[in-house]
Amino acid sequence: RIVINILAGDYYLSESIVIPASLSGISIQGTKASEVSIKGSMILNPQWEKYSNNIFVTSVAESSDFDQLIVNGKSQILARYPNYDKNSHYWQGYAADAISKKRVASWKNPKGAYFNALHSGRWGGFHYIITGVNKDGIPILEGGQQNNRMSKPHEEFRMVENVFEELDSPGEWFLDKKKNKLYYWPSKEVSVNDSKFEV
Repeated sequence: RIVINILAGDYYLSESIVIPASLSGISIQGTKASEVSIKGSMILNPQWEKYSNNIFVTSVAESSDFDQLIVNGKSQILARYPNYDKNSHYWQGYAADAISKKRVASWKNPKGAYFNALHSGRWGGFHYIITGVNKDGIPILEGGQQNNRMSKPHEEFRMVENVFEELDSPGEWFLDKKKNKLYYWPSKEVSVNDSKFEV
């Protein structure tokens, strides 16, 4: 029997751990399990600069592509509309005008945004990527196949995220993949110069 004991600490994986069938029965344990973390995340070492009164910006490596930002062990909120409300039911905040023509017109580049909506019967959900906007100002949606019974998206229970112009409240962030820039509005308890950033 093979036992691997892992010392206390944080271990960041650059690739998956592969255990071949020949090692079936292997045990991996922490010498102090509560003090061992094996993570698929990557540490960022941002050089924050002020972008606006509340928003900071930093450069990230070329071709950076991540969908989670974790600050001091806490997940942050991808820029969204409506704003996150932990007490709200669907999507932690929903709005019928999430992708209305008026709202979409206020975004410089909606390509790459995510549109989330409940099934019209409210028993499932759909998730789409916005790939552009047609000549009538209506977003072009790709996806929505997550549900085995198609319907129109619910008219009220809707939410959109990953839109720069919706970065308007503490804890929100946005990654500009073309310019390799990360934008972040820190919560009042977060000091950008003394915090641990993971993606």
